[in-house]
Amino acid sequence: MVYTRRVAILFILAVLFIGYVVAFDDFESVLDYDTMNVEGSYIPEQDESAETLSFVEDLKKAFQGKIFKAPASIKPTQRVKVEAGKDKKDKKSADSDAKKPKGTKSGKKKIYRKESSVEDTWKMLKPLFGLVGIGGASFHPYKNELIYVSNEPGVLQIYRTKYDRNKKIAGKPQRLVTTKNRCSAPRYLFDGSILYLHDRGGNENFQIGMITNKDKHVWLTDNLKAKHLINTVTKNHMYYQTNSRDKKKFDIYRRSFPLESSHATNELIYTPDEGIARASLVSSDETKIILSQHYSNVHSEILLLDLIDKTVKSLTKPLSGDAHYRWQPVKFLNKQHTKLLVKTDFQGEFLRLAIIEFDNDIKNDKPVFRTIPAMERIKHDVTGMTSNYRTKFSYIELNKNGYSELIRVRVRENGFKHVDTMALPLRKGVIAHGDARSFGHGMSIAKDGHLMAISMTSSQHPVNLYMLNLSHKRASQPRRLRKQNKNATVAKYWTLFPDRLPKQVLGVNFIQETSHFFKSFDGTPIQYFLFKPDTKPPEDGFPVIVKLHGGPESQSRPTFNAITQFLVKSGFAVAYPNIRGSRGYGKKFLDADNQDKRLDAIHDVKMTAMHVGNKKNMNAGRLVVMGGSYGGYATQLSVVTYPELWKAGVSVVGMSNLETFFKHTAEWRRRLRYQEYGNYHTQIDLLRKISPINHVEKIKCPLFIIQGENDERVPVSEARQMYERLKQVGKEAGKQRVTKSVLLTFPDEGHGLSKKANREKAYKKLMTWLKEIV
Repeated sequence: MVYTRRVAILFILAVLFIGYVVAFDDFESVLDYDTMNVEGSYIPEQDESAETLSFVEDLKKAFQGKIFKAPASIKPTQRVKVEAGKDKKDKKSADSDAKKPKGTKSGKKKIYRKESSVEDTWKMLKPLFGLVGIGGASFHPYKNELIYVSNEPGVLQIYRTKYDRNKKIAGKPQRLVTTKNRCSAPRYLFDGSILYLHDRGGNENFQIGMITNKDKHVWLTDNLKAKHLINTVTKNHMYYQTNSRDKKKFDIYRRSFPLESSHATNELIYTPDEGIARASLVSSDETKIILSQHYSNVHSEILLLDLIDKTVKSLTKPLSGDAHYRWQPVKFLNKQHTKLLVKTDFQGEFLRLAIIEFDNDIKNDKPVFRTIPAMERIKHDVTGMTSNYRTKFSYIELNKNGYSELIRVRVRENGFKHVDTMALPLRKGVIAHGDARSFGHGMSIAKDGHLMAISMTSSQHPVNLYMLNLSHKRASQPRRLRKQNKNATVAKYWTLFPDRLPKQVLGVNFIQETSHFFKSFDGTPIQYFLFKPDTKPPEDGFPVIVKLHGGPESQSRPTFNAITQFLVKSGFAVAYPNIRGSRGYGKKFLDADNQDKRLDAIHDVKMTAMHVGNKKNMNAGRLVVMGGSYGGYATQLSVVTYPELWKAGVSVVGMSNLETFFKHTAEWRRRLRYQEYGNYHTQIDLLRKISPINHVEKIKCPLFIIQGENDERVPVSEARQMYERLKQVGKEAGKQRVTKSVLLTFPDEGHGLSKKANREKAYKKLMTWLKEIV
């Protein structure tokens, strides 16, 4: 009896001790909420003295330098998850496995969601295709207001809202534009007026619109057959690029203020001989422009344009020579414009920040390259950086195996000081970036320097705006946002708007990914993210969809994706591989799929499918490959290269014939893709070899093809010619399944499906088709 009481007292003390640990920040080096291992042991609720004593022993060991992990909030009656460490001698105290039922790791029987029919699943998840995502915030220069983009009306539009930093609330959003077509990439100007982009039917021929500080709408461009993109804005000019004069190349112009005036001038300041140039930085007197010149996915350089004598000089050619590196200007580090912070993979494998400096004159002196020690220790790509003149710190985003990390630094002329890690609002999340089709920046700082807005998402959270108080104190850190490691700096976040989930999906448990690595056919490591259904596995295992990203030099990251959640909830396991050629894994990996190495990347697709298909509860005999843009092309090439492997393929805006693709794609895009696929004029045999349509007679499975008719990147002819060939192949003996192929085109879409109604139509048909075919 006495013994039992002692045990009970020990148990109560243990629980109280946990509560103390959770309540104070002094023990954050021991607690690690954001990396809690889901494979850890649950302490059974039964009043077993041996298990209770084991729990107390675990606590003792935890504070002797072992790892103690617990849920973000602990109640006295709640089960607690503990991992005591990796030492074998701790196994008994950490895992009370003796009384667990066989086949379970936690002693708790796994509960599966009841499997639903396609129609029931569609009724439940249809609202996902109209899910509201918001991002791309820009702060008003002197009011507590910000603008952002949202797809709440079914297509991206621009909204404005007031916010109260102290009460951590936002006002009622005001829709600033009302159109059936996309409005994107908004930004405030110094006087409170707004610039944004607008295209029609997804054709990407963006026009520049302006909303004055008196809410008057003005169009600054009017050539509807040309593309216009804003580069940077000063107090005197708006710098932009356009192919209105020549569709093959982009000129750089600057338009004088006031922009909306009929007397504003548009001055042509630069026309590149090749590649695409962008005005990135402007000197204080606006006589020198720093240009980013892009030639391919692995080759760019930094140029200096002198507007006084109209000369152009490469600032990086003396460093790079004839070798290809990626260079991008970030900011000037001094008022003399002789020190430049850049992002580059020069003398390294990953994109990191470094410094180019000149003795006295950026134009006439030789450049000197200097690394930043803090950056050299980080073996991951830098993907973004934000700051303003009122903040003491700059905030740098890293891409760590697909997940975002944020570090804070003080930038000095000679490098960084006070480098530390910031906690982010979402565990295993991604800071969302886009382009002219959505928004280009994922972080933005208010003009007074006290507040930052971060557009962030994860596999379980749609894109939303999280507000970070930059003048926070350690004591204000919410419990749910404990730092990810002992070196992380605490931060206080609040959500601008709650997740706007439709009522129909409020109770849906969105599936979270798991990350995996394996070695491909030649030993190259490949990462993929796996989403597994939460229903009971079929006797023969779940069918598997291998979903390929576009680019080619893009990267699959664990962001919220309505299509993926729909597929997984419909009973398909979905894998996101980052095959060779993906960004985020170093320069050599990025360059490993170019031209005659293309089929190595397709071999990675096969290896991924086999690796996933051979896992427990997966069916290697029911494999589907799916992708968009380059991923659609890789899908088509996969099903003709390894026809025995696949049950079906899904190609969204994918190329079928590289020869015709180069002939009909937008003229300015052609040269940019030579490095990837081959030169249209000198390597035509290679292009024919790696074109799926030239091997379509090998195919054994049907394709579901989705294509926008206004696509300037991959013309609709690519989809139509592949579909016609599939119909011909389907007439051959033994190829009857190929006749099940489907072509779905949309007259009001471009490169992808941007409108809610079209997404609903396409993916309901796709799911019905997959259930029939697979």
